[in-house]
Amino acid sequence: MTISSLTKLSDVLFRKKTFDGGSHLNSQMKRCLTILDVMFIAIGHMIGAGIYVLTGSVVRNQAGPAIILSFLFSGK
Repeated sequence: MTISSLTKLSDVLFRKKTFDGGSHLNSQMKRCLTILDVMFIAIGHMIGAGIYVLTGSVVRNQAGPAIILSFLFSGK
């Protein structure tokens, strides 16, 4: 790869979207999330993804094809 093609690739990968109106959006909503809030949201997403993985391993090891009946009986 040449330097010009690498430059074009980096321009595409690291482009920024611009909008009219300066540096702030006109919105009635208040920005109130702190670093701690964002961190707990990320941890919640990781735990949620882990629950889906755990469900898949239970299906494979215990329920098998009867997973449909398992979900029907559990009420989910």
